[in-house]
Amino acid sequence: PSHDTHTQRQRSNWRFWLKHDTKKLLTILQDHDGVIPQPPYKYVALLNPPLDYVVNTLKSTKNGNLYIDIETDFISKDMRCFAFSFGPDAEGRVEVLIVPFLDIHYEPAYGMAGNAKILAALAIAMRDNCTVAHNGAQFDFFVFAHKYHLPIGRHVYDTMIAQHRIYPEVEKSLGHCVSMWTYEPYHKSEA
Repeated sequence: PSHDTHTQRQRSNWRFWLKHDTKKLLTILQDHDGVIPQPPYKYVALLNPPLDYVVNTLKSTKNGNLYIDIETDFISKDMRCFAFSFGPDAEGRVEVLIVPFLDIHYEPAYGMAGNAKILAALAIAMRDNCTVAHNGAQFDFFVFAHKYHLPIGRHVYDTMIAQHRIYPEVEKSLGHCVSMWTYEPYHKSEA
């Protein structure tokens, strides 16, 4: 199982994680003949997709889950980029769009008008879908509302709050949740 090296596990929780990781290892050995199960989906990442594709995808998807994560500047909370997906399609393909918002010179990645179109389309997507984010209530949703004046929508799901309700005593970082619930490697260790 993967481990989050950036957010260390508390010593008081080592027993929990040892028990959980051992159970996961035994499941791999017994139920999967020693082979780590592969995800049921095929992930396709689109880096820096065309503006029209981003806007149309956000506007046209309704009544689903909008999975979203943002990356911001530490001090100003300016959104540098965000990634989103609406989950798997009928063939089990998950398209993840990684959208730059500011370039390396802190200029709008799609120009002022393009970035405005993206924010408008994002507001529509959040209105028409359930917005799912890890630590959304304390960070992502706050940045959207306070910094960009986006209405969050009536349907939101925060995976960090969900993790806290299930296991209130253990760490809740995204890396810990990925380690607990999937067989995927630690998400920040990928090239």
